[in-house]
Amino acid sequence: MNTDTRMTNTPDDRTQIWLAILASAAILTGIQLILPALPVMQRELGLSDSQIALVTSAYLFPSVLFAFPSGLLADRFGRRPVYVVSLSIFGLCGLALLFSPSFTIIVIIRVVQGAAFAAVHPLSITMIGDVRSGGDQVTAQGLRYVALAISDAALPMIGGLVVGISWLLPFSLQVVALPLALAGWFLMPKSSVSRQPTAGYWRPLFRILKQKTSLALQLSGFLRFVFKFAFMTYIPILLVSKRGLSPTFVGVALGGAALSGTAMVAVSGRLVRLVAPSRLMAVSLVVIGSSFIAMAIDRSAIFVLPLCLAFGAADGIYGVLQNALITQTPPADLRAAFIAATASVRNFGKFSAPSILGLSVLVFSLESSFIFMGLLALAALLTIPMLSQLDWRLTTDGSVDPIKTTEPQ
Repeated sequence: MNTDTRMTNTPDDRTQIWLAILASAAILTGIQLILPALPVMQRELGLSDSQIALVTSAYLFPSVLFAFPSGLLADRFGRRPVYVVSLSIFGLCGLALLFSPSFTIIVIIRVVQGAAFAAVHPLSITMIGDVRSGGDQVTAQGLRYVALAISDAALPMIGGLVVGISWLLPFSLQVVALPLALAGWFLMPKSSVSRQPTAGYWRPLFRILKQKTSLALQLSGFLRFVFKFAFMTYIPILLVSKRGLSPTFVGVALGGAALSGTAMVAVSGRLVRLVAPSRLMAVSLVVIGSSFIAMAIDRSAIFVLPLCLAFGAADGIYGVLQNALITQTPPADLRAAFIAATASVRNFGKFSAPSILGLSVLVFSLESSFIFMGLLALAALLTIPMLSQLDWRLTTDGSVDPIKTTEPQ
């Protein structure tokens, strides 16, 4: 089994990091860019509410199914072919949507495009983990997070501007993935990892996946997206429908949460050199849980913005540290599959969040459901002792084979 000992700072490595960052931002056009177009699309095509929802769900559902197989391919054949092919499919699907003769064909194309998204998203994390370790990797993962946050904020505005020309334009702008695919073909190394024989691949992969620390990482990733998507989905309902606040105010609050998360991520590389990663994650869970509970209990508007800012900051630091830890857990020749498996678990969390809170609301009030989410976040502190065993991976060069040991040599 190869270990991950190559951690340099060459121009090629920096190029790979920026290709990963740009790819992770480009694939957000699959959702964020087209959101303003959906009501217009619904009107133009005469679609029902359930039909227009398929445009999003058909894209997201493959992310649960195809992330892990794409990771296996990236480990088996190298990062470059998966990067190039997936981005090419993503961009070409955006073009194909312009010529779709029916809504059924649009849904089918979105499924294919979602499979490409499933490959690129975890691969962008993997590519950074291939060339960075320790605090340097936290910093690089933080740059990726910042790029995602900027895209989250900018793409809906761009989509809103161009949809006035045609509801098809936001879909067509997804061709931005094609130049990145071309750049990946020429600038990425042919193989950044050794080609792993099939016989020697599965046993060590499953051995890592079954480790208690790995299971704790998977659970923490699942819960992080349960909390995040429950917050994003139901905070507008709580504040507008229940508290009578304006949608504009809620938009400002959620935008502020994204900015506070970005600010924390920007300093994450320094923080991890001063405070153990597991302690930072523990503080984040306490803040997330407290924010849910305080939102439910306090009915005034005065604390809404500070609570949203606190939630965003905690989610930001928790997310970037989780990304950094999962890249440091496996050796290089198993990294893509391990991260892809984690991506599948996370994506399942995204799908589960509205359902979990939705079922709770059927029985209890929305405020009580928020308290439940807060208590669940506090209960997630039980994963911290296990995650603390991985702290050294972000404070050393990460060169020890994680299959053979769980502490630095």
